[in-house]
Amino acid sequence: MSHSRQVVVLYRRILELHRHLPAKARDVGNSYVKEEFRLHKDADTLMRNRFLMEWEQYVMSLREQLSEGNRLGADVNEASLSSEQREQLQSLQQEINRTDDGPPSR
Repeated sequence: MSHSRQVVVLYRRILELHRHLPAKARDVGNSYVKEEFRLHKDADTLMRNRFLMEWEQYVMSLREQLSEGNRLGADVNEASLSSEQREQLQSLQQEINRTDDGPPSR
């Protein structure tokens, strides 16, 4: 499968899984996924492979959580995160808080 086809298939799988999330989580998640895929569109081969691998792991984790009725999400030890991961987590938290203050989800 070509790289571009692989990316499209993965992106669609993620959005399909997000349909099963609560509206607020779905809206934030879809926005985040769209932005991340856009930002990595022109990544070099090494970064692209790592990016796809991480999102494949996300798909497997979310699928497992949804199929088993487990609590969504995971406890995160922030001390174990890289500075980039901490920034992403803070960005997501800000987006969630902004969504709380904004207009209702469609």
